[in-house]
Amino acid sequence: MRCDRYMQLKSNWTKRVTIYFLIMLAVMAVIFVFSAQSGRVSRSLSDSFAATAFGKLLKRILPRVFSKNFKLEIRKYAHFFEYTLLGVAATLFMRELLHRKPFKVWFSAELLCLLYAVSDELHQKFVPGRACRLYDIGIDSIGFSTGIITLLIVTWLCGKTKKGCE
Repeated sequence: MRCDRYMQLKSNWTKRVTIYFLIMLAVMAVIFVFSAQSGRVSRSLSDSFAATAFGKLLKRILPRVFSKNFKLEIRKYAHFFEYTLLGVAATLFMRELLHRKPFKVWFSAELLCLLYAVSDELHQKFVPGRACRLYDIGIDSIGFSTGIITLLIVTWLCGKTKKGCE
């Protein structure tokens, strides 16, 4: 009976690890596809977004955040957002893989995302009209750190709530 329960738990754990890994890979793939766009295509996408009703609303609501070069800032916020998603996905994956040990999860997710951000910038060096910038790695780092820390705090708060209810 014990062996069956162990095998079931191990099977569930393997499924969760696999699912979170695939989610993380999907986010990485989306980032890769956007980074593979030429500078001209990337600018065109930003211009198109800025022209939408949502883009105009953002510029109107947050005029001090979006200052002189709204279309360039859209690209920087997009980087921030996609890396926030990567931070969340990497944290979920590492959380399952490392059996929820908070420091190891945080450190591993940060390192994984940083390595991906560096590789992404190096990849952009070879894309026409794109560049490899340390500044962009900084934006990416703020994004994935935001996702990682937010998820760890939410997880911690949920754990506190569950313990308080018992």
